[in-house]
Amino acid sequence: MKLTEEDKAALTEFRRTLHQYPELSGQETETPKRILQFLAAAPPDEVIQPAGKTGMLAVYDSRKAGPTVVIRGDM
Repeated sequence: MKLTEEDKAALTEFRRTLHQYPELSGQETETPKRILQFLAAAPPDEVIQPAGKTGMLAVYDSRKAGPTVVIRGDM
């Protein structure tokens, strides 16, 4: 999986957007919703929630031999 410059720009913009709406530690309710909305453009095969107290895992599995990509978000 390779990120294009457009992908990098979208991720940077998304990070900046998240930081405009901070939430208290351990009380993040809107941040996971925003992340799931963002991931909808490239839906993961599985979302594991919660991971830890308020985190999540997005699993991308091609169902082929080789690595599976997991993106971990800690809030």
